[in-house]
Amino acid sequence: MPENLRICPFCQLNEAGHEFHFIFSYHLYNNLRSKFFADINKRYPHFNDLDKNLKIVFLFNNNVDPFICRFTATYVHFCMELRQSIVI
Repeated sequence: MPENLRICPFCQLNEAGHEFHFIFSYHLYNNLRSKFFADINKRYPHFNDLDKNLKIVFLFNNNVDPFICRFTATYVHFCMELRQSIVI
């Protein structure tokens, strides 16, 4: 589906509802995101210096530290639970 047809139906940012939006922009996850990024930065201080494309690669394709993939999966899980609790 073309990106312009995938606008997030849950917010007013008028952004495509893709991975970048989910991880970096969607307002409902601001508190979870702040804690998630703070914890990542404690372990990898250079994380904040990466652009969004490199952050996505770091979070979802980290072959060096299995903690990162597990931690990212946990973050996504909690975000989805939060979304379900609001949408239902």
